[in-house]
Amino acid sequence: MVQADVSEIPDRLAGWGVAGVLSLTAIFCFWPSRPADQLRRGTAAAIEKLAELLEAMGAVARTGRAAGQWRRKRPGELSMEAYDATVAAATASVAIPHRRAGSAPAPRRSAG
Repeated sequence: MVQADVSEIPDRLAGWGVAGVLSLTAIFCFWPSRPADQLRRGTAAAIEKLAELLEAMGAVARTGRAAGQWRRKRPGELSMEAYDATVAAATASVAIPHRRAGSAPAPRRSAG
């Protein structure tokens, strides 16, 4: 910052405030979501499809035929939807630029 009189402090603070508001607006409105968020959404979709498939398979195992909401879809359709969602989640996981190595959770940072 360049030296200035004390009378310019309010103008400079206003400038910093406007810059901060515009920066935060740009971050939240124009930047794409983080890869981790996309991975969570894809994984959740795959889990939901797998759960639907397992529920339909359980209904068939109990009654010998599809029951309830699964009468409209054949098990093959549910299986393909689950497969497609799982492949999409796996592809998204491999495609992120900075993925974690290993299966361990992220290390916690100590407050210090």
